[in-house]
Amino acid sequence: MQFIQWRRSALSAAFVVLVWVGGASGEIEAARDLMEEGKFVEAREALWPAARSGNAEAEELIGVMYAMGLGVNQDYQRAFEWYLRSAMKGHPGAQSGVGWYYEVGLGMPAIDLTRAYMWYVLSAIGNDPDAMISQEEVVKKMTKEQIEKAHVLIDDYRVWLYPFRERVCVMCERPQILTPNMPERPTDIWSTHSRRRPKKSMSRKNALRD
Repeated sequence: MQFIQWRRSALSAAFVVLVWVGGASGEIEAARDLMEEGKFVEAREALWPAARSGNAEAEELIGVMYAMGLGVNQDYQRAFEWYLRSAMKGHPGAQSGVGWYYEVGLGMPAIDLTRAYMWYVLSAIGNDPDAMISQEEVVKKMTKEQIEKAHVLIDDYRVWLYPFRERVCVMCERPQILTPNMPERPTDIWSTHSRRRPKKSMSRKNALRD
């Protein structure tokens, strides 16, 4: 009897979670449509409940809005904080954004190439299309010691952010940790990818470069 009651409680909780996730997904899609229409204040209002509840997708979009000053005052520190919240939940796009902030030193006291590289690698493991190129570019500015420290951090974070994913070869179009002595990746493999995503995607890198 106790098992049956426990099972019913578990199923009820799972149903509530599924309903909440479905609702949050609808809110996020509605917010994206509003952003496409330039209605950024309304979009933020639509995103806010999901973002405050810890939805990684909503958190990243709030970060984009602060980065670009869309419907809010531009604030790089707040943008970074929202990206970081999302990144820590395993959102590859937000991880790439956090890496960029560390690379250029926005929203923080100083540039940190070690953590920039770490977040780019994690983002690449999550299959973000921008992260591999970013990883290649930042590693050119790093010392051997910085890279070695980044590898330690990557292993620490990867085991809980991406426990079932491994770094494999670039030729397989999957992430790999790079060092300055490794040969450059053939450009034709990634010819379909761009360092910058279309403006309508509200990429966090566009948020900084436009």
